[in-house]
Amino acid sequence: MVAWCDIIAECGNYKTGFVATFRRYEGEPTDERDARGRVVKVTRTSFAEHMGIPVNTFHRWVQYVTVTESVSQEARQARTAVSHANVVKNMAKNDPRAFADAVLSAGTSASDQAFHELKLRRAGVDTSRANKKAAEAGAHAIAEPFRKLVASTNVTLCIAALKDATESLEKALTEDVITGEVMAEVEAALEAFQFVLTEARFRVS
Repeated sequence: MVAWCDIIAECGNYKTGFVATFRRYEGEPTDERDARGRVVKVTRTSFAEHMGIPVNTFHRWVQYVTVTESVSQEARQARTAVSHANVVKNMAKNDPRAFADAVLSAGTSASDQAFHELKLRRAGVDTSRANKKAAEAGAHAIAEPFRKLVASTNVTLCIAALKDATESLEKALTEDVITGEVMAEVEAALEAFQFVLTEARFRVS
């Protein structure tokens, strides 16, 4: 349990200081209780009220600091990526043997991927993510007619099977070989088919 006076004393007199202190104690129980005797926890609302900051304003402060930190983190990651790329480039140029050793030491899977990528690049293959997505979309477009053909063929076979089943049932009726057990199986199959048939009608209509 933390005392509000300690939280207040810890705050700085600037926006990020308030937000940093809030985050440090967010969710913590305090020495205050509400009208029902329940412990008041540190929330955005309770923190803002104790600091004399309009609640909406404090919400915006927290959001602003969060976004700023996120952008800063992305910028740091981008700078790190560029730095690593430069290190790899210089290493490959100035000490290719050490570069090869580094690639091999990354493990069989990683080194195989690196060698495969190099072969594709030398062959002029665009291995960018955008090109991969375009290729996948193209492959999907090419395969789509075949999928539709298979689906329509399956439907045609289904219709033929229904006709055969109808003829077989008619024949069984004339030969008087339908038992209660067989009838139960037929009705169960019919119920399942009718369920799918209803869904098909809904989609077509």
